[in-house]
Amino acid sequence: MARLTAWRILGPVEVTAGGRVLGVQRPQQRAVLALLLLHAGHVVSARQIESALWAGTAPQSARTQVQVCVSRIRAALRDGGLADALTSHAGGYRLTPGAGELDLAEFGALVRAAQADADAGRHACAVPALRAALALWRGPALAGASGDFVEATAAALDEQRLTAYEQLAGVELALGRPDAVMRALGPLAGAHPLRERLVAQLMLALAGCGQQSQALRLFAQTRSLLAERLGLEPGADLAAAQLRVLRQQVVGPVAATAPTPPAPPARPAPPAPPAPPAQSAQSARSVVPAQLPTDVTGFTGREAAQAF
Repeated sequence: MARLTAWRILGPVEVTAGGRVLGVQRPQQRAVLALLLLHAGHVVSARQIESALWAGTAPQSARTQVQVCVSRIRAALRDGGLADALTSHAGGYRLTPGAGELDLAEFGALVRAAQADADAGRHACAVPALRAALALWRGPALAGASGDFVEATAAALDEQRLTAYEQLAGVELALGRPDAVMRALGPLAGAHPLRERLVAQLMLALAGCGQQSQALRLFAQTRSLLAERLGLEPGADLAAAQLRVLRQQVVGPVAATAPTPPAPPARPAPPAPPAPPAQSAQSARSVVPAQLPTDVTGFTGREAAQAF
């Protein structure tokens, strides 16, 4: 059942009350509403709003435009019985949605809970939480808003969405359900052909569904794109997936690769003792022995012969 009150930025920016979308429709008003929701529960100063909307090139009427936007948002909230959610403070504004009403906060909580289950080996418990988190998306984040901050912020939010899809693929692979991974990642692979972890998981899913040759073809295509566009060879995730496909070891998640820590510096070897100075042939011949001759052994006297 849909919530009676919902604040949404994972898709078109909007707020609903009593099942009705309130009248925040102008792009700049949606941008201010989105900015306040991105900082839900915290005071956002007028200067921060100006900087986000115009990135250092604010017009002289910037402060007035911000005030007008806030006034229109406040009127729309009042129409939906939500006037108390937006409060004014010295030099700024604070928007405080109710518990469970902001889609971004719900998304983050569900993803964190799923990650905790996956880390504990409870993969079956992680799946519904991730699916519920991804179901909160209704299209590109911050759609309908206009401001300098929108593009970069929307890209950062979309990165969170893709990471959640990769988490879902990981637990589905761990549960031995490659067909579910193909349904989840198939539509994304074309839009993100250089996202190696996503491609690696799709390769394992293809191989798990008996399409090993197609999985290897996908690897070759991705490798060619990486070389052509970025001048790179496949990373650890993609290389490991290729090896698993070749070995037909496709059950289980693709583990995120951690950077290899640098090896400690090798302790220098102790210096070798200096070699004795080489003597020339001339100096070797000129050396005079400085010791007495050894005793003669087995000497026989001549006393008996001299007696005749």
